[in-house]
Amino acid sequence: MSENSYFTVVNVTFISSGDLRNFKDKAATFNNNKAVKFLKENGQVNYSIIEVEDGDSAKAIILWEYKDKESREKCQDYWNKWFEFDDNYIAKVTVSRGYRTFDWTSLPNLLEGDQ
Repeated sequence: MSENSYFTVVNVTFISSGDLRNFKDKAATFNNNKAVKFLKENGQVNYSIIEVEDGDSAKAIILWEYKDKESREKCQDYWNKWFEFDDNYIAKVTVSRGYRTFDWTSLPNLLEGDQ
């Protein structure tokens, strides 16, 4: 894990659980072996969908992790293709981007059990 990892974090509220399911189906198709190989070769570390446990809502957090900001730029042409395909869902989206500036790996004493 790079201490300078760059993230895109998207908070998504879907109109229904069916729309969330359609989104995940599209994501599974879009992240095929060939695509993941290309993305990893260009510095993308991971792509995750986290379903939010929020009662009756259909919400998710989507995480793109890159080695650095330049890696995101290299991968962006691929991710822009997402919009060329029909979407079978309705969602409200909020996007944030930035560098990781803190995580547990920066606390070696904590990880070694020292208090």
